[in-house]
Amino acid sequence: EPGLRDLSQREQEVLALTAEGYSSREIGKKLFISPKTVDTYRSRIMDKLGLNHRSELVRFALKVGLLKKS
Repeated sequence: EPGLRDLSQREQEVLALTAEGYSSREIGKKLFISPKTVDTYRSRIMDKLGLNHRSELVRFALKVGLLKKS
């Protein structure tokens, strides 16, 4: 089963920020990359993890502890 170890450090950052609800533009600003690059990372993450929806990204991030439950 694919997991966090299959993602690069940058992909993990994009995943965490996506799961926290930031838009591609906001993530791009935080990481100093373009929104299009953020979208590319996100689709690569989803391919690697076998996910189809953004909501699944959030569930995955929670499961692996990338998100702190508030």
